[in-house]
Amino acid sequence: ELPNADDVSGRFSHIPIANIESALGLNERIFTLNELFGGDRVLFETTCAELNNLGSYREATALLLQGAARQYKWSDPERIKMAEHFIRIVARRYPKT
Repeated sequence: ELPNADDVSGRFSHIPIANIESALGLNERIFTLNELFGGDRVLFETTCAELNNLGSYREATALLLQGAARQYKWSDPERIKMAEHFIRIVARRYPKT
């Protein structure tokens, strides 16, 4: 019996990642850049690099809340789903120990 798509995607969605930007597919990266970072490629790449170098999810959320999330209003209804998706990817960078 093959697992259904939800089970498979659910399992993959928890696999730790080493690099946030690389974990995004091409379309995902473009959409994230445009929707959550206002099309500012330098801010997007810098933020991803900083997130990759932090030691914990707590530090990562603080960085996002002080930066792009505030600047580009990630809590607005038209951005919240994309923001939640990106934050789930960020969380995979910091597996629970």
